[in-house]
Amino acid sequence: MISTLVAGRSIAAEDSDLARLLPVWDHAVTVRTDVGYNDNVLLGAEPLQSSAFLSAALEALLWRLPIDGPEAQFLVSAEARCYAPSDFADYEQNLLTEAQVKRSFARDWQIALTADYLFQSLYVDETTVDAVSLQTTVGAAKVQGPGFVLAPALRRYLGESGWIETGGRAARFLYGSSVGDYWELGPSFRLGGAFTRRSEGSIGYQVLTRDYDNRPAVFLDGSPLPGSRLRITEHDFNLAFRS
Repeated sequence: MISTLVAGRSIAAEDSDLARLLPVWDHAVTVRTDVGYNDNVLLGAEPLQSSAFLSAALEALLWRLPIDGPEAQFLVSAEARCYAPSDFADYEQNLLTEAQVKRSFARDWQIALTADYLFQSLYVDETTVDAVSLQTTVGAAKVQGPGFVLAPALRRYLGESGWIETGGRAARFLYGSSVGDYWELGPSFRLGGAFTRRSEGSIGYQVLTRDYDNRPAVFLDGSPLPGSRLRITEHDFNLAFRS
């Protein structure tokens, strides 16, 4: 993507010739169709449920380069998959819309805000294993509902190529009885830099706490813990490289 090659605090003076050649706004649109066969639609153990499918996908991207103002990016990604008529699966859908704005200030600082809306209608595996008897219960469910995500970030540039960033994530997912409605909150930290003009790497750490509205915590045997609400905390370390 062009914006990843020239984005940053601003287009540098030595890039002025490049800036004059590039449009401030640009876009890209991709359309794809597929025909295939899924040998495990419900993501379960034996017996497997298989089906042929037809899918269609659309991705549209609009971006603004930070030549004389903020950097912005708007994304719409949608995919629909229809399975052959059966009594266990019909269709799956996935929609993501994203808006992101970045603004540099005070020379070495940048603030960013990303907002997402997503809708999912997907089959997920719900196979469980009893911790006492080790008995496996095979199951699958269709997760369906919207999600809303807000992610601010503050970045400090270090010298010519390094940076450190802190941010956060606040999300609300409304999946109803299939999985449950829940909040997702947590901070994140990243440290990175550019190795060459067209490549960069980063290392990051994020903590996410997921609080369910009405889903209870359970004992080892799978029975619900009275008066409880399920809370899950995830720790994520990541290492990324892009060129």
